[in-house]
Amino acid sequence: NVEIPTVKKISPTVKIAVAKDAAFNFYYEESLQELEKLGAEIVYFSPLDDETLPENISGLIIGGGFPEMFAARLEQNKELRAEINHAAEMGLPIFAECGGFMYLMRELIDFDGKSFEMCGVLDGVATMTNKLQTVGYVEAEILSDCVLGKAGDKIRAHEFHFSKELETSDEKIFKCTRLRTGKEYFAGVAKKNLVASYLHIHFAGCPEVAKNFVDACKNFQTK
Repeated sequence: NVEIPTVKKISPTVKIAVAKDAAFNFYYEESLQELEKLGAEIVYFSPLDDETLPENISGLIIGGGFPEMFAARLEQNKELRAEINHAAEMGLPIFAECGGFMYLMRELIDFDGKSFEMCGVLDGVATMTNKLQTVGYVEAEILSDCVLGKAGDKIRAHEFHFSKELETSDEKIFKCTRLRTGKEYFAGVAKKNLVASYLHIHFAGCPEVAKNFVDACKNFQTK
């Protein structure tokens, strides 16, 4: 008889909450699998329906989606917005992409020009436009050490959004170069252990970024 070797799985060492509902549902499945390979346990929650974050988490991810279509409901869930704001203040590692970036801002203005309160973690205001603001691949250089990497590290990412960020006092974290045109611009925000921007990052294509985020979550867990 041939003995078949068993494949050892990494036991989950850190719990990361991922926002997933009708408002936030754009994720690369391989990205979440990359986090699991690194020992993360993914637990889902709904910014629309849940009043609290999952218990005992050491990280938080809020992905892309359509917060503008559910802005009134997101605003009504004051308990969760307040908890996310507090978690950010306490230094919980947080990564937010596009719709998640908008949700963390102070305010969201929908297509009708109506304003809604969001989490207020970031100073910015997101406003919807009738024109596609950005689409395409970019290379983002990290400007200062953060939960995704060190200053000077470069990340390949993708942007696609109809909203734009109005003027904000928050300091930018990325220097971006559009791969198609070579145009350069500054984007995203880093604050304590939070990084948020319009960039969609595929962790399977940037495994070192996934590792850096999981490591940040482990460091937070041991504090």
